[in-house]
Amino acid sequence: MKKIKTKITTHIWKKRALVIAIVCLFIYLFGLLNPVTGPMLRYPYIALSCGKKPIIASDFMTKSYATPDMKTYEPGMYNDKFYCIEQEAQSHGYRKSSAP
Repeated sequence: MKKIKTKITTHIWKKRALVIAIVCLFIYLFGLLNPVTGPMLRYPYIALSCGKKPIIASDFMTKSYATPDMKTYEPGMYNDKFYCIEQEAQSHGYRKSSAP
């Protein structure tokens, strides 16, 4: 009897863990597709793929980009494009930001 109860308890915990994992995955995927949080969630993966801090570009108003040494450098709702090198950003029509 105790062995059957242990199996049922284990089965219930596995179901709960699966439901929690699915909910967490849904929340993460929603965050990636959300224009407000998406760039901030993608930033670490882009930085890993580039091997350094990426160039952050924005289509908002001026179509400019910021390098890691600039004060305006931060991912955000409007800074949603990432490039590994400046030439790549320039080839997509972005110019370097005039802000320091």
